[in-house]
Amino acid sequence: MEDLGFNFFWRKRDSKEVKINSLPFYNHSNEICTFPEFLKNEYRSALLLDCRRYSWYSPVSIKELQRSLSSVEDGNGSRVKVVVGNTGMSYYKELESFDKYIDLRCVPELSMIRRDDIGMIIGANRNHFPSDIATVLLAVSSLVNLMNGLKSEEITMEEFLRRHELDSKSILVSVKIPDWDRIMSISLGTKMKLLFETYRVAPRPLGNALPYLNATLMAKISRCASSNGMVVGDCRFAFGAYGTKHAIRATKVEEFLTGKVPSVDVLYEAVKLLRSIVVLDDDTSYLAYRSSLAAGFLFEFFSHLVEGNAESPNGYVNGYSTLMSPARHLDHGKVSTLLTSGKQEVELNKQYHPVGEPIAKSGAVIQASGEVVYVDDIPSPTNCLHGAFIFSTKPLARVKGIKLKPKSVADGVNAVISFKDILGENLGIKTGFGPEPLFADDFTRWTGQYIALLVADTQKHADMAADLAVVDYDMENLEPPIYL
Repeated sequence: MEDLGFNFFWRKRDSKEVKINSLPFYNHSNEICTFPEFLKNEYRSALLLDCRRYSWYSPVSIKELQRSLSSVEDGNGSRVKVVVGNTGMSYYKELESFDKYIDLRCVPELSMIRRDDIGMIIGANRNHFPSDIATVLLAVSSLVNLMNGLKSEEITMEEFLRRHELDSKSILVSVKIPDWDRIMSISLGTKMKLLFETYRVAPRPLGNALPYLNATLMAKISRCASSNGMVVGDCRFAFGAYGTKHAIRATKVEEFLTGKVPSVDVLYEAVKLLRSIVVLDDDTSYLAYRSSLAAGFLFEFFSHLVEGNAESPNGYVNGYSTLMSPARHLDHGKVSTLLTSGKQEVELNKQYHPVGEPIAKSGAVIQASGEVVYVDDIPSPTNCLHGAFIFSTKPLARVKGIKLKPKSVADGVNAVISFKDILGENLGIKTGFGPEPLFADDFTRWTGQYIALLVADTQKHADMAADLAVVDYDMENLEPPIYL
């Protein structure tokens, strides 16, 4: 019940019968169970914005957005942040306090998709994220529409990625994608074909994690007049998410392959050139693996254009032939195994029925349907205080004091509680090895030990202030700690 948030709205004065009657009815037939409507209403009523402390602007057009940006910047030096929904709680962690917020969700131009004869225009409002879409947009020669105050400009995606992060007055309004179907139809007289492929490798197979590397490869090809091969025309190769700030174009590889017929030797030289361009920092995780991915993507993209029986005069391994013709490496003295089908029946012991019978998890349907209210979704009661621990960064040191940076601390910080504020015994837990203190006293005993608890009006303010706390350590005349 705690995981599903059902018991959050129970009141101490309510009887047991009232609490039980407020729970949703359990349906053993596995029909969809929803969160109680009266609890939804109570949950929504608590989502009240403290307008006395914060100001929110929700413009509904580009003109209103321009006026909002101009009005808040011309004020008394208040700090402003542009947001799109709850972006401060996921990838973009909000580590600073702001006085005013501008929400872009209600501006239709930033979420529309429009297609015409020239191409497609999509609304946008974010940048500097290792996403797959940024690599795709770079490869297809997209144009970016920027707005700064009352001025607008259109630049290429490559120019945009090379720029510094946008300031508070600049907005990424839209991205224009050229209509490559129309471009290729104009080139029908040359009998060109367009090859386009995207690649992505991530820690989890379904792709719901930041990738090790992503790539988008695009090339125009046409039949060679002097041979049976295909000639590479205009091409664009983009690689991203391998530790750099943004995706890049492999321009030198594009220039090298333009006008050439793909062969093992040509791809070998192209891969060598690509390795000199996609360079990873020494502290990048899985460095060799990510570098090999870039070379593998390029080879796979052109591999079907290489003739399967091509001989390499330089003695290089013909990877395409090895990949596409595995039968050459089989032992022909053995008969290859054919695919077969089969059926197996297992009789279950009914003696201990229903023990061992699979059952649906209680609460699975309500969680999958989106009806569940989790702990982080539940608003705090009125006048509720939130805490965040300040941890030790030294394994053995004297704690002389704790200071908070005055310019960086939010207004909602209430107090800093340490072992000196405990009226009784400074006891955190008792184990078989003896008692452990709740807070470090005059000395820290290990890295990560609780030194103090910072209390604020919101959890965000408490976390931000705890991260900015400065602990004054003294390690003079202390023996060095023992590391295990």
